[in-house]
Amino acid sequence: MPWWTSPDFLGVRHQVVTSSDKLWCGFELGGDPKGCPQIDAAVQSLYNDASGEQARAVCSQYGMQYLVAYVYDPAWKDPQSWIWTLPSVVSQPKFRALDCRP
Repeated sequence: MPWWTSPDFLGVRHQVVTSSDKLWCGFELGGDPKGCPQIDAAVQSLYNDASGEQARAVCSQYGMQYLVAYVYDPAWKDPQSWIWTLPSVVSQPKFRALDCRP
């Protein structure tokens, strides 16, 4: 994730499950980081190659409602990935926010 997106999370008025694959997975502003390795592994697998069903399963497991993807994510190139099969909430040429609720 580009460095300039991290400050955007300061104004988010809800819990962020994970915002990075780096240490603490976005819990720098509070929360218990001990679940980070499992959350990061599950979420990172989605960005490599996953279907909409797989994305919804991960979202359900961790109570996530939305996933964000950038043109730089490997799954962006796969027209069968969750990035293109889940309902879009926001869609720009290089960015998509998707609804992954079951």
